[in-house]
Amino acid sequence: MLPSSVFVTALLGLALPACAFDPSGAAIDPPGAGDPAASLDEEIDPSRTVDQPGSKVYVSDGESTKRGTLIAGSYVDSHHLDGIAEQIDAEIHKGGEELEHTWTVAEIPAGTYTMRLAALPYSPNMEDSYFVEYATLYEGGHTEVLILESSDEVVHYEGQLDITQPTSLDVRVKLPKRTDIDQAPERHLLVDYLALAPSP
Repeated sequence: MLPSSVFVTALLGLALPACAFDPSGAAIDPPGAGDPAASLDEEIDPSRTVDQPGSKVYVSDGESTKRGTLIAGSYVDSHHLDGIAEQIDAEIHKGGEELEHTWTVAEIPAGTYTMRLAALPYSPNMEDSYFVEYATLYEGGHTEVLILESSDEVVHYEGQLDITQPTSLDVRVKLPKRTDIDQAPERHLLVDYLALAPSP
């Protein structure tokens, strides 16, 4: 697991249009398919969006969903910390509800980076864990970055990642299967920001 600093704040979207999130009530009103990005009602802290002057920030240029449904937005909505988010919902699969979604960040030079993630891992019963992992082209398998516990607030994560040779990077989020779906339906993952910035 990477060293990390996790910040939880009361802040709080494909070119699909916005769903509203009410942090106080933890209620998400999902738009229908074809809708735009999800709107997260949060005040943006500018210090979280500023990277080193003149340095390139690496963001996703593609995505794939193995389990789950893309409800609003796309990977493009994870390029800026602006309160506009991509929303992926867990799906019913073989008797249970689960989610697995991957973002690809291409052509990253060797170096040390800070991975930044701002996401809302929502679950009605607040007892689920979303597992965040990464994989490079030169290493086999996925490495766990962190575990996002269910929350009705946005979680901000920062962790160091060492890239030893030029590569593409896959960042995957998984929600393990739950069979008690009648008790805890409608799990949502909203991602506002996912990026790698060169570390000082």
